[in-house]
Amino acid sequence: MQNKNRALIYALITVAIWGTAATASKLMLKNISNFQLMFYVALFATISTFGILFFTRKIKSSYILFKENWSIILLLGIIGSGIQQFFYFTALANGPTAQINVLNYMWPIFMLLLSVFILKEKLSFKIIISFLLGIIGVYIVITRGQFFSFQIQYLYAYLLALGGAFCWALFSILNKTKNYEPISSVFLFNLVGLIFMTLVMLFTNSSFNVPFNQLIGSFYIGLFPTTIALILWVKALQIGKASFIANLGHLTPFISLVFIFIILREKILLSEIIGLIVIVSGILLYSLKSTVSPKLPESKSSS
Repeated sequence: MQNKNRALIYALITVAIWGTAATASKLMLKNISNFQLMFYVALFATISTFGILFFTRKIKSSYILFKENWSIILLLGIIGSGIQQFFYFTALANGPTAQINVLNYMWPIFMLLLSVFILKEKLSFKIIISFLLGIIGVYIVITRGQFFSFQIQYLYAYLLALGGAFCWALFSILNKTKNYEPISSVFLFNLVGLIFMTLVMLFTNSSFNVPFNQLIGSFYIGLFPTTIALILWVKALQIGKASFIANLGHLTPFISLVFIFIILREKILLSEIIGLIVIVSGILLYSLKSTVSPKLPESKSSS
């Protein structure tokens, strides 16, 4: 099979797996708390990435990476695998799944803005328009198309979802400036996230005892969207055309809506679809006509 076809298959499988993350998480949150879900997802993600390190003989390289870059590894792990996960799962626990899924996809728009301040890229007209389209898309979603009606009962969840999107964008931009070896760095980020979640569990007096079915579900989220999808995505980027593969990632939130509708049986509003289209249009406006496009990060359980 040609590399081009393999890359396409890897990318499509990845997008399909990522598309299940929101639905799987919401199912788990019906029976366990967001703190418990965060902890066990972090635990299984750490175990699975350690297994990959072991079989690829990169344990020593990950130790060296941490020893030489421990401060930035801790910072990135807390932002990307700690605070971001806290925001995302808590938003899912307190708001409509479809709306949280759409709002969470503001992270590529936030990446464009952060690239101006952190990567010192020029603030272009396209970045401004992309951001404005993102804001319009968010407004359509949270007002459900009723432009002068705001769902105040979900404000907390909306802010958390946008906060999680911002954290993921910040993590992605900072990680991009370091260019660490992906498997070793993701294991370390997951490990830091696990420590963070453990402290949260202890601080909130949360129980570590959860039903077996929820353990299986947490295992799925920690293994497939977070770990298996990561490997396939990195491979797709390595052997395929990076810009084409990255743009396939924009299918993720649409696929998520399909799973939310079929499995959770939540009604998908037209405003949610339109809002998502507007947000993605803002991303594509920049990425399809720019030599520097916001590359999808190498690991995310809550795309």
